[in-house]
Amino acid sequence: MTRAEIAAIISRYWSFVEFEADPSETVLNDIDGHWAKESINKIYNFGLITGYEDNSFKPNEDLVREQVVYTVNNLINRPEYVNPLHSFNDAPPSHWAYGDIEAATTYFEITTGAFGEEGSENPFTD
Repeated sequence: MTRAEIAAIISRYWSFVEFEADPSETVLNDIDGHWAKESINKIYNFGLITGYEDNSFKPNEDLVREQVVYTVNNLINRPEYVNPLHSFNDAPPSHWAYGDIEAATTYFEITTGAFGEEGSENPFTD
């Protein structure tokens, strides 16, 4: 899955649940003319995925496990989990996404709204 494809999936999900994300232009310098430009702008403006230091997004770059887990955890507001007995040999406690990877393998229930707001319906448990 590429960075553009996950942006499109999340953007379509937001449309399905009638969540309005900001599609305005960003500082990203390599998405003009890309088929997923609007979706990329939405997730970038929301803060789910960042660009690189040179203001590129690299929309056609494949994601690796930790990038997907980090993005999904942020989408559903799942906090990091520091497991004293790490679960994966390739993700030791020093790994940048360790807390997100461990959290993704642990039971989690959202008690706020789909995007962190209080008192709204929870589409993940309904």
